[in-house]
Amino acid sequence: MRLRSRLKAIPAIIYTALLVLVCISGPFHEAPSDVKPLIGPAPAAEVTLSCGTYPVETTELTAVIQSEDISKLDSLSYLTRADFSGSSCWKEIAEWGQAHPLLELKYTVTLPDGTVLDNSAAELDLSSLGHAAAAETAEALACLPAVTHIKLGAQSAGSDALTLADIGAIHEACPNAELDYSLTLYGHEINLNDSALDFRGTQISDEAAALAEVLPLMTRCTYLDMDNTGVSNEALAKIREQFPNIDVVWRVWFGTNYSVRTDTERILASKPTVGGMIYDASVLQYCTKVKYLDLGHNDELPSIDFVRNMPELEVLIIAMTAVRDISPLESCPKLEYLELNSTNIADISPLKNSTGLHHLNIAGCPNIKDISPLYGLTELERLWIGCDTPVPDKQVSAMKAAVPGCTINTTTDDPHGGAWRYTGYDPEIPKYYWVPRYELLRNQLGYNYQEYSFYWLDPLCDKEAPAQFKGMYGKEVYGK
Repeated sequence: MRLRSRLKAIPAIIYTALLVLVCISGPFHEAPSDVKPLIGPAPAAEVTLSCGTYPVETTELTAVIQSEDISKLDSLSYLTRADFSGSSCWKEIAEWGQAHPLLELKYTVTLPDGTVLDNSAAELDLSSLGHAAAAETAEALACLPAVTHIKLGAQSAGSDALTLADIGAIHEACPNAELDYSLTLYGHEINLNDSALDFRGTQISDEAAALAEVLPLMTRCTYLDMDNTGVSNEALAKIREQFPNIDVVWRVWFGTNYSVRTDTERILASKPTVGGMIYDASVLQYCTKVKYLDLGHNDELPSIDFVRNMPELEVLIIAMTAVRDISPLESCPKLEYLELNSTNIADISPLKNSTGLHHLNIAGCPNIKDISPLYGLTELERLWIGCDTPVPDKQVSAMKAAVPGCTINTTTDDPHGGAWRYTGYDPEIPKYYWVPRYELLRNQLGYNYQEYSFYWLDPLCDKEAPAQFKGMYGKEVYGK
């Protein structure tokens, strides 16, 4: 009886379950005929190329393919290694390979002369290459990303000789490759693979135009000496700007007898009785590595605008000059020692951000009446105001409070007195007892041996000294 009653209950249970299912699923709507199914037809299990048919799961493939096969290769999504050596569509293969950098890809490139190269080739000998095949060869080389060195032989004459434009195309195709090519430039034998060029003393009449064509091809070159070549400062500055990775060095002249090379770190030009009065020092803008600069005593020097190009400047002395505007010093973040004394400078606000300044002399400056811009210079160790610079006592007190560790002199009538330079002198020895910072300054600027920036003291300058100054100044005289 129990079994029969259970069997009778089964249809009722099934009916109830169907009703519940209908209620949950809701009404049925037939999809419009133009709606595509979310799941498309099953993908093809194989990919057919011109050279054969391959399963989509293929991980390694060696085949000679045609250009029409390139678009199908992406269907081989499991591919990790492919060797298409011998395929003539290597340009398309190379482009496809760039889009798949994780794929281990091999292919060959055929040069115009029939040479077949593997795409892993690093060093090439193209010394027999001529102008006629240069453009087509460069196009092929663009598909050889591993090339690091190309031998191109030497400059030659004739209608089929390589031109710089030809070599430029090769360089563009292989920008990371060193180019081994010898040529003559301004009478010098050079190689495009050279790391340095020295044209010092060579008279160049084209404003270095030919050089400017060659330098883009010299990827290893880091140094260029153009001292005494006759090329203008403007032309050389342009070359330096165009090639920031090359240290371009030349010579500039100022005053009557001053001359330095543009890579100098020190300029001592404070003796107008020998070097001549400096009326215009604008050429110093090309000396971008200067750290120590003394132009004091040049009472006709009106401007220091050139220091805007001296980011390494640490020491500057422009005492007893006609300079009034020191705003160019805002471009000298490493300034540590500054002498402005005995000038008509009035505004020292450009120094407000010179936080590395340790020693400042503004004594004997009748126009400086406000030192409040200095209140934030907490590293300042010495401030020489002297008794002739009319700074209000209230500001002096404020300065002492703002920078308590700074020694401030407001009493000396000698801008360099009061232990700015020395603490004593013994005439019996004789000997000066230099203040440590000034003793260091003497070494930095070459005071000890009077190493002025006179051209004849520069061993790289071949010009002889004026007769009246021969054998004077420098280490050879004062170092004995």
